Amino acid sequence: MARDIVLDKIVAVKLEPLETSQHMLEHEFSVYKKLGGGVGIPHVHWFGTEAGFNAMAIDCLGPSLENLFTHHRYQFTRRTVLTIASQLVSNLTLTKMTYGLTDTMSSYIVCDSSTLVI
Repeated sequence: MARDIVLDKIVAVKLEPLETSQHMLEHEFSVYKKLGGGVGIPHVHWFGTEAGFNAMAIDCLGPSLENLFTHHRYQFTRRTVLTIASQLVSNLTLTKMTYGLTDTMSSYIVCDSSTLVI
């Protein structure tokens, strides 16, 4: 965690050592930029290189699903599961629109208001 001194808000910072063979953080940054505004998609504030690391500053969204699942004694209510599924479908739709997935690729995902089939 860090504080964005321009916006005066807490942000999450993700680091990637420059010595790694594959640099994925810059690609992740560009994906977040393209998907910005989707439900559950953090706003990215900055990407750059500092002190031997690629670094990305993004919004803190709250606890992870894993932490919530543990907190609720490894049981989610039906409503929680449906909310997660709804957000997943929204993000898949946003991804399809943003990246222009072909019909062949999108045929693996079929959904309407009452079902989700993968």
